[in-house]
Amino acid sequence: TASGYSSLLWTTTGSGSLDDPTILHPTYTPATGESGAVVFTLTVYGNGSCGDATDQMSLTITEQATAFAGLDAEICEGSVYALADATASSYSGLLWTSSGSGSFNNPSILNPEYTPSAADISDGSVILTLTAYANGSCVDVVDAMTLSITEESHAFAGVDTEICESNSYTINDATASGYSSLLWTTTGSGS
Repeated sequence: TASGYSSLLWTTTGSGSLDDPTILHPTYTPATGESGAVVFTLTVYGNGSCGDATDQMSLTITEQATAFAGLDAEICEGSVYALADATASSYSGLLWTSSGSGSFNNPSILNPEYTPSAADISDGSVILTLTAYANGSCVDVVDAMTLSITEESHAFAGVDTEICESNSYTINDATASGYSSLLWTTTGSGS
């Protein structure tokens, strides 16, 4: 507010811009990347023989928090996943959550490890979400990544057995799971 003046002028210590520094209620647009305290000085020029008056106010510009949970990834069942490529900045706190029932070794640090549960493994994937809690009046930021969990390979060649020479043998008690392809080899000279 101001009264009893012939004109006024706003000045600032910031690197942004005032839309009109000669009006009482100008709009300040911060420069790209500007943060911290910006001091505004209002000078009103008095009428007649009255002197000028000044007052100041400080505007704190808070950096917006950022969060990147990392790229989608894949692990084999039974493995622990390290969230090594997650990044965040300008936050007051962090929290990792999971759409599954696995566990983080510490859900409030930037790069924890996630241990999938049996249900996560059964589902085949889980969404891991990073929340970066903002400072000041900024809004919290959320990012997520999908962790695919591939079934571990299992192979059973069958029980040991015996055949008479010149007979062939069909291996019909072998089992395998969680594989993309398979290959039999032998120490014998047959085929």
